[in-house]
This record gives sequence, C-alpha cells and structure tokens, in this order.
Amino acid sequence: MLDDAVFGEKNNPWVGAWTILTVDGVPFNDFVTAQDPNLVVNYNVWFFDDDGEWEREYQVAFEASGDVTYKLFGVYGNYVLSGVNDYMMQTYPDPDNDVTGETVIGTYSIAGDLLTLEPDDGVTIVLQRRGVE
Repeated sequence: MLDDAVFGEKNNPWVGAWTILTVDGVPFNDFVTAQDPNLVVNYNVWFFDDDGEWEREYQVAFEASGDVTYKLFGVYGNYVLSGVNDYMMQTYPDPDNDVTGETVIGTYSIAGDLLTLEPDDGVTIVLQRRGVE
C-alpha cells in the first residue's frame, strides 16, 4: 500500500504548518478538556517538511491548587504519502516526554485549507493550514 512516496513541495500537499481543529468532530480544546479538566492546550502546530519529516509542537497549561504551570512539548517523526490518499506516520520514541514510538496508517483528504486524517484506528483528525483563520 505505501510504496512510491511523494515528496517535494510541488507534489506534496501536506507541506507547511497546520493546527488541529477537531478530533472526532469535537473542537480540539473541548476534546482535551474532556480527557483532563485541569489541562488546556494554548498552542498546537503540526509541521510537515517536504523531505518526509514531521513535528508536532504544543504548549499545555496544567492547573493544580490554583497554580498554573506551562510546558512545551514536541513530538517528531516521519511520514509517507502513497497511492491515491494513503499515508503512514511514524513517531520517534521520546522517553523524556512519555512518547512511545508508534506507526499510524490511514487515508487522508484535502478540501481547501483543511486536511482530514482518518487513521485505521477510527479517530478522525481535522487540521487547518496555518495562516488561514
């Protein structure tokens, strides 16, 4: 399924910076708060390079006993686009931030400035190209 990788900015529609809008149809911040009411994501950006590397950066605010603590996280990996709309993303392990290496395979679609990822695990993520709000 994932052969014939497509790279190079003119051929790769993923290149650029994106922000998560929804997870399974729920606005991203509402989705995060439902997981942990003391957690707020202030910043989330996904970067896709034309060489198959990707990075996700996010800043979270934790509230405990009235004190707010901010932390910036980064997750890194590589990706491959193939076929009509197939993708594979791999995450590099990062034990310092409790990130295990994983591989996600699924399909994607792009409509205007929206990128929809539909991994085989069934969780649908919609991202919007940065600079278009």
